[in-house]
Amino acid sequence: GIGYVSEEKCHHLAFSGNNIDYQLWVSLDDKPCPRKLVITYKLLPGSPQYTQQLLKIEDAGEITDATFAYEIPEDAVKIDIQPAENLGK
Repeated sequence: GIGYVSEEKCHHLAFSGNNIDYQLWVSLDDKPCPRKLVITYKLLPGSPQYTQQLLKIEDAGEITDATFAYEIPEDAVKIDIQPAENLGK
């Protein structure tokens, strides 16, 4: 059916499985995007729910590899990662 996330009109989809139920709201605009997700864990005590509401994302243009580029500071020091069993020794 049709529902709302905040003031945005969306398709409201509902799915049911053996262990979980989930609902998804997808915007009705020219670039449909998920706006909200609700998962219900039916087999856990109290049937807890996880809800995630997604903010509307403005068009940020193309994302390239440069978006994720970084520089290591000159004063950075490399450290060796130790296995957890070495902690406290």
